[in-house]
Amino acid sequence: MKLRDIGEFGFINRIGKNCINNREKIITGIGDDAAVIPVDKDMLLLVTTDMLIENIHFKRESITGKELGHKSIAVNLSDIAAMGGIPENAFIAVGIPGNVDLDFLDGFYRGIKEICKRWKVNISGGDTTSSITDIVICVTVTGAVKKNEVLLRSGALPGDIIAVTGYLGDSGAGLRIILEKLPLKGNSEYLRNRHILPEPCLKEGRVLASSGFVTSMLDISDGLSSDIFRILEQSSCGARIFEEKIPLSVELVDYSKKKGKNPLEFALNGGEDYALLFTIKRDKVDELKSIYKREIGRDFFEIGEIAETEECKLISSSGREKQLKREGWDHFRK
Repeated sequence: MKLRDIGEFGFINRIGKNCINNREKIITGIGDDAAVIPVDKDMLLLVTTDMLIENIHFKRESITGKELGHKSIAVNLSDIAAMGGIPENAFIAVGIPGNVDLDFLDGFYRGIKEICKRWKVNISGGDTTSSITDIVICVTVTGAVKKNEVLLRSGALPGDIIAVTGYLGDSGAGLRIILEKLPLKGNSEYLRNRHILPEPCLKEGRVLASSGFVTSMLDISDGLSSDIFRILEQSSCGARIFEEKIPLSVELVDYSKKKGKNPLEFALNGGEDYALLFTIKRDKVDELKSIYKREIGRDFFEIGEIAETEECKLISSSGREKQLKREGWDHFRK
């Protein structure tokens, strides 16, 4: 058997066993957006790590150094947002080939410093080393959250409403535009930037966590069709997702129409949207909508409901049901 036969998540499940050797020192480890570590009776420490590898996550000729610096931090901040936390410190390790232009590296750290300054995150350490051919970036971010506000993937219950904070599929379309080297104008430029310059939903995460009405949450990094199963598996339940309720941007719909693509495919399988996917107590949806609209200035999108069966069904506008396939991004199967 080869690694590609079990995929990324099969591999994580394989290596994730027997990792906790001191249960008193951790609440949640492998299996959520961030590790959750107790600090005192009221506060928790959050720790998340993400890697970006040249020619896997980005192509040097298709991104500026500043954009790469922004994205390297943003994807980690998104994990903190998914736990309902506040980011505090970043640690940046970089493997750099000798042929990288210094202007690119200056831009890279400028992008890092700008997004960290905006979210009041300290750049507190890291490492640099040489690399043979490709840039390798590993960022760790720590954050904090109140013990009674932390949101895990494991809290969804039958009857809960499933919702997302933003449009889905834009980033996946943006990646296709980059790979196909399409002209950057109008909708194409917008979609490209949605892939290159993701915005972490930190404020949204705090509003949702502090409400007390949200039962589970994660950020959409690998696509809705993949990430919804992470909540379902951790919560031991199923779901019904309504196609017509999945939020699609005007830009994505227009681009897809011109290219003969189905925008729903991008929304389900594209990945790297970094919207928050969460579940809400059914009787608290209207109250949460009011709070969210007041604090964020826009609505979130209801897209489905948690079911007792452990199946995940996709419901068409005509009411036809089909099994939702897990087809989002998987590093080792692609």
